[in-house]
Amino acid sequence: MKIKDKKLKINEIEIIETILHSTMASTFTEYLCLEKINNNQFRLFVGGYEVIGEASDYYNEEDDEENIPEQIDGQTVQGVEDGCIIGGSILQNEDDGEVIFSSTTDKDLKEWLERVSYYNTKIIEKLKKLGIK
Repeated sequence: MKIKDKKLKINEIEIIETILHSTMASTFTEYLCLEKINNNQFRLFVGGYEVIGEASDYYNEEDDEENIPEQIDGQTVQGVEDGCIIGGSILQNEDDGEVIFSSTTDKDLKEWLERVSYYNTKIIEKLKKLGIK
């Protein structure tokens, strides 16, 4: 995922990395997300979009296709995974927790990224491009 040089606004969430996971039972996408808490603090967490519908509910027999709308109940559709329509807000994966940090050199940041298997120089460079020193 390409990150352009930019500054985040307070409470804005930016997806830093996207990873597609696959098991024998399902396939799903996980996102490494960054939120700016204030001018000095940031929060990283792992999350995913919520399920907002079932693709089969939008199957059209006449053209043999699923006609997925752009929005469902006022929530923007992001895609379809394993027959589930995902969208709306990104929800934090509570199993992975989060890390609050001020700098890309914070020890807690590195430890958390290692624990959730996201630590690499590419992630640190993406954080720097977003204005985090």
